Amino acid sequence: MEVDEIRVAKVANVLHQGIQEQIELNAKAESINLNKLLNNINQFQPCPQLLDKHLKQYVDVILDLYIKDGKKWITEVFYTFGKIVTSKKMLNFMKTDIELIPTILSKIDQSQDIHWHEEYLLLCWLSVLCLAPFKLDSLRKDAKQRIFTIGVQYLKTSGPLQPLGARLLASLIMRSDCATEFDKFMELLMEEY
Repeated sequence: MEVDEIRVAKVANVLHQGIQEQIELNAKAESINLNKLLNNINQFQPCPQLLDKHLKQYVDVILDLYIKDGKKWITEVFYTFGKIVTSKKMLNFMKTDIELIPTILSKIDQSQDIHWHEEYLLLCWLSVLCLAPFKLDSLRKDAKQRIFTIGVQYLKTSGPLQPLGARLLASLIMRSDCATEFDKFMELLMEEY
């Protein structure tokens, strides 16, 4: 073990307690102390596996707060966890309430008004919801087309949202009810790449 890993392992319980307390305090407070919370999360950078045991609890609380409030600090906390443990691991703990798809699509449609941390959370969530076995168009008539457009839009960007756009497209086009979107994706590949 490296020196940093040993240091983090020794104080992991204190850091977890600090994270839980800061999330609770920030959820109740008018003014928040985001730096202390993000600092506690970032301490796990050398040893992210020490977050694994608590990650489901953190993601549940963050998503509940996001649904309830939608405040910017919540999405920054989500992104920071994703940066430490990877977005792929975060996806394992996302809620799969498919009725949220229209809400998430509406929020993404307003993406010019939201911070990219929120886009990060929404793209993660939408890619998980696309894997649920139900008819996408049963919740919103244009859901498949809209999700495809969103995926392509973010795939064409650079930065931390591009891999999430690719993941969203992959989640969509591998569905059995999305053969048309798969064909569109193949045409797009042939034209642009």
